[in-house]
Amino acid sequence: MKEVELAAVLNVSRPTLREALHALIHEGALVQEPYKGIRVAETSPEVLLDLADVRVSLETMAALRLAEDPQGAGVAALRQSLDDHEAAVRRADPVAADLTHLEFHRTLWLASGNAMLTKIWPLVAAQIRMAMTVDQLTRDDPQRDLELHRRLVEVIESGDATRIRAEVDLHIRSSAEELVHLMRTPQKSPEQSQA
Repeated sequence: MKEVELAAVLNVSRPTLREALHALIHEGALVQEPYKGIRVAETSPEVLLDLADVRVSLETMAALRLAEDPQGAGVAALRQSLDDHEAAVRRADPVAADLTHLEFHRTLWLASGNAMLTKIWPLVAAQIRMAMTVDQLTRDDPQRDLELHRRLVEVIESGDATRIRAEVDLHIRSSAEELVHLMRTPQKSPEQSQA
């Protein structure tokens, strides 16, 4: 679809559309190819695992920072974010569940009070959103997702650094490894399953 047509469909001006497209390219959600145009970015198992490595390091740092004051405003904000996510999952609203899932992780980063995490979040958020979308399409297990988030908040509230490191690793790296395994495992069609 040409820029003029897309702007008309979205009922926005062409400069507004261009600005939005450039922001999405910068975030990594879109890819601009010379002489071909713009397409939605694709992910791969390797990208998911690389992202998990980065997230484990940064989210462990954020969680440890929050655990320094388990009764503080940061943990309270994270708990509220978890409650919002749980409400969306209970309503069986996949769009709200997806948004509140991302918001939970944004809250973890920002509530830590680390200025660099706050600056980095917008750059990483698109990649995290993409990984969450792949997870949702591949695994689609909102109860598992919710349980992982509950446990993560509980260990942050405990203040136990060893448990926090282990739980963040389980929440992110182990989940990414399971997801990659599911992506690489050929899915049987209903006819093959009955055979």
